[in-house]
Amino acid sequence: RPPGPPTVATTGSAFAPPRPRAPGVPTNASTPIPSSTLAFTAADLGHGISGAGIPAGATIVSITNATTAVMSAAATVTASNVSVTVAGDAL
Repeated sequence: RPPGPPTVATTGSAFAPPRPRAPGVPTNASTPIPSSTLAFTAADLGHGISGAGIPAGATIVSITNATTAVMSAAATVTASNVSVTVAGDAL
């Protein structure tokens, strides 16, 4: 019996809106991004992350705990209270 047509999900977490901006603390030349308010979870893996000092196209590659995620690219500045957004769709 041949396989049926492929299916495509049209709902679920991959279609979630971006999370609200929250303060983050990037450190120059470092990939961890701490934020006491973003509450990182495994659902954030692969999602884009943006904000001042975070390179364009950076994604979340691992979660250390609820207050720290690891980015795919190192921050380009050291700053506090940077407005950080986690994208709603995995990139």
